[in-house]
Parts: sequence; structure tokens; C-alpha cells
Amino acid sequence: MRAAVSDQQGAESWRLRKGLFEVGISHYREIARGQLIGDDIGMLKLLFDTKTRELLGIHAIEDGATELVHIGQAVMAYHGKINYFVDTVFNYPTLAECYKVAALAGLNRLPRPWLPDNTPSAPTGPV
Repeated sequence: MRAAVSDQQGAESWRLRKGLFEVGISHYREIARGQLIGDDIGMLKLLFDTKTRELLGIHAIEDGATELVHIGQAVMAYHGKINYFVDTVFNYPTLAECYKVAALAGLNRLPRPWLPDNTPSAPTGPV
């Protein structure tokens, strides 16, 4: 039997104004360490400002949650941006890798002004 652990730092998504923040989510099952420990439920969620990309909040759920949040806490303490996680190399295999995956997922949700409306962001036909 496993107990779910939840830890949260910073803002909660329901308290933030819609449109001013974006969310990036990573599931433990997407990360090598999550697969090694057999965790299909755990996840990490990052909240960040859409304009400044400043990290606003971190939510971690399941085993290892309390061991993950300190990374985000340090970035938040210095008003760091979500790009920090994209540019940082994380030990492998560790659950800390969730930060990079969640950051990339969140950044991929931002509008891409260089694309015309209704244009897919990835090629759809033979290249």
C-alpha cells in the first residue's frame, strides 16, 4: 500500500488570474526514474507568468514530492524564470528531471506569434 504525498509551494492555479499564467505538467511515468520505481500516478506541475516567465508555483504529488519541491523553491526565492529548468542539466535517472519536462510542456503551450493562425506547429506531411 502506498500513501500519496502532496506538497505545494507558491501560488495555486485557482488563485491566479486566467490568461496571466500558464501551466506545465510532467508525470513521473514519463521519466526514467518514475518508470524504475513503477509510479504511474505522481506528477509535478509548474505555474509561471506568461509574459515574464517567472516561476509562480510548484505542485508535486505522490512519492518524492517533498524531495522535489526544494528545487523549485530555490528558483522562486530568486524570482527565477521557467527557462532555468530548460537550460539546467539534471542528474539521470532522478525525479528532478520532471522539472525539465514540465517546463518544456508549459513553454510549448505559449502562443507562437511567428505562426499564422490555424497553422500546426509541427510539419504534417512528408519532409
